[in-house]
Amino acid sequence: SNDCAREFITGGELARAKEFPPAALVGRFDLETKKHDWFCGGTLISERFVLTASHCAKTGVINRVRLGDLDFSSNKDDEGVQEFSVSRAISHPQYDSSNYNDIMLLELNGTVTFTDYVQPACLLTPSWTVYNTGVFWAVGWGAVDHSTNMSPQLRRVQLKQLSGCGPIANEAHNLLRGLRERTQFCAHGKTNDTCKGDSGGPLLITFPSKEEKYKCLYMVAGIISKGQIECGSQDSPSLNTNVTAFVRFIEFHVWPNKK
Repeated sequence: SNDCAREFITGGELARAKEFPPAALVGRFDLETKKHDWFCGGTLISERFVLTASHCAKTGVINRVRLGDLDFSSNKDDEGVQEFSVSRAISHPQYDSSNYNDIMLLELNGTVTFTDYVQPACLLTPSWTVYNTGVFWAVGWGAVDHSTNMSPQLRRVQLKQLSGCGPIANEAHNLLRGLRERTQFCAHGKTNDTCKGDSGGPLLITFPSKEEKYKCLYMVAGIISKGQIECGSQDSPSLNTNVTAFVRFIEFHVWPNKK
């Protein structure tokens, strides 16, 4: 069905340059064919690390991350692009393929330069959950139809947290042990939602800080674990990893010397 295409395109608008500088493309670069295969999204969280979902590695070896791109089918907007190989992929030790603990860190083989196009998101730590209004920007290059095609252009859609969605989530996503409310949450839009290909991408909250130019435009609250089966229907909300529950895992690897 092409519901997904319509919903995602009409409901989600195209993102603008510099609007979502933490957004990352995650995928594979084939040395023989010299071709990229992008299949997931991610979130830049430091000079060396990108946050994504563990299940993205099911699609194949992840060896490449691109930052600061809006349209991966065109080179016209590449002035802000930075691309890196992945030196290490750290999946959560308790990740299991029924989508629990669906979180992974990608260590880049170089240091990211922060610019107007490329900026890290802050983590939504337990002490900052006061800023969580339950309204998020989901951004990604999600599938524009139900085949595996991704939208070459970055899109954004506003989603709301959906409470009490355990039974719906169980049915929609075959959760073997039910929804774990500490580590997972559901989100949905009015007529649009995240689709296949947004996987691994962020649910972002606008951060109220005005301190410095690059203080933190966003906090990452969620990682898209499973998009909708029927995109755009409230009956199958997207399932997201709750970043707050995994702050210690992230900090252990990204900032090992932090006390």
